[in-house]
Amino acid sequence: MTIQPNLLLNKLTKSKPLFLYFILSIVLMSCKDEDKYSSSSDMRTLNIRFSFPSATQPSGQLRIFFVGETTVQRIDSLSLQRLADGNIVQTFANIPHATTEVMAISNTAETSEIPEGDAREAVDRLFSRTRAGTASLYGTASLASSPSLTLFLSSDATANCYLVAPGTENFRIPVARANADGTTRIGQGDSLVASVAWATNPSVVTSAESYGRGADGFLNISTGRIEGNAVVTVSVNDGVKWSWHIWVTSYVPAGSSGNFMDRNLGALSADANAAGTSTFGLLYQWGRKDPFPSSFDDIAKEEAPAGPNLELSIAHPSTYYYNAKGSGDWYASGKNTRDDRLWNDGSGKKTAYDPCPAGWRIPTSSDWDLLTADTFLPEDGAVKGRRATRGGGWFPAAATRSYRNGVLSQSGLEGEYWNADTFGTDARILYFYSSFFLPGNTAQRASGFSVRCVKE
Repeated sequence: MTIQPNLLLNKLTKSKPLFLYFILSIVLMSCKDEDKYSSSSDMRTLNIRFSFPSATQPSGQLRIFFVGETTVQRIDSLSLQRLADGNIVQTFANIPHATTEVMAISNTAETSEIPEGDAREAVDRLFSRTRAGTASLYGTASLASSPSLTLFLSSDATANCYLVAPGTENFRIPVARANADGTTRIGQGDSLVASVAWATNPSVVTSAESYGRGADGFLNISTGRIEGNAVVTVSVNDGVKWSWHIWVTSYVPAGSSGNFMDRNLGALSADANAAGTSTFGLLYQWGRKDPFPSSFDDIAKEEAPAGPNLELSIAHPSTYYYNAKGSGDWYASGKNTRDDRLWNDGSGKKTAYDPCPAGWRIPTSSDWDLLTADTFLPEDGAVKGRRATRGGGWFPAAATRSYRNGVLSQSGLEGEYWNADTFGTDARILYFYSSFFLPGNTAQRASGFSVRCVKE
């Protein structure tokens, strides 16, 4: 959010209790020599109130950016005070000269390194995991123009999916993820363009903008008040270089290593009796990071070219590539060209194309060992389904998309869930019906199935 000095009232009272609140007080001094303070009579006090919603990432950062023609020239100290008890948590002195940015509040477990430079010199300190408080900045600033603030909330861990709370403003996504697999898609100095590829509702993501240049840049998104899903992209020279799934939800996943989420990736509910498709989540082709909707069928569909089609799929995240004549794989039309390492490279770690959010991953075949005849029981709700009694919640027989043509089916009779392992030209899935389930079944990789993430 960008807040001008005259926007002082009603910032806190209009926000829901879910949000985390801060009050920022900036004491600005007018002087001819920025290394010397002026007399107290020349002091200007700028009190800016704002509220910032909580993000559902395991760790997030609030960054304060001073924007405008004339920015803060010097900030001498920064103090952080808890609202709950009024105690000063930390005070930072001798802050480096800051022309554009000061990182004020951090929810990380350790200090991050920020590259040096006029636009990047910043304070980055642990805020004792206290995200509600008062930040007071004291220093000098030019009076040539009124300073304003922009706050960004970002996650330390990058991923292809971000959970973002409804009503979040200025959530920051580093675009360096586009080069994470070793391919340089965004070069130094490249101009970036952000856009929304698709959304379940136009109000899910209300804005998407790009900041900076090259791989050091980032996307800045804001979300509406309703829950849903969207895919946002970053482009260079009219070509999409990477994309991210934005899961707009108040859901905060929890669990120990090896535990499943209690809902499908992209689902808006875990309630078996929830109406409509809210429990279905999104649909994925094996090995692709980008989802497809399960609630409507108006998407682009094309027959898979000869391949390899990895870069094609990255450049066209909204296009469903089907394959009815060859291997049934979107990656290539023939049976002799495939990549078995897209979701499982053998390292035991997430790959660059894993669609799960930070801290979670695509399950492997061994993760399904938790599901037995005694622990994975039939339970019908709004659609057919099964419940994992040892963790994982309810698994709906959600929608699917055909590998032959990409057409959506919402029969609600069969459940099909990807895992990271392959079998010949196919990939492994969890398959279930009312009377039985097969945790090691296989299916064509161009199929569109559900994903249930597991904790790393």
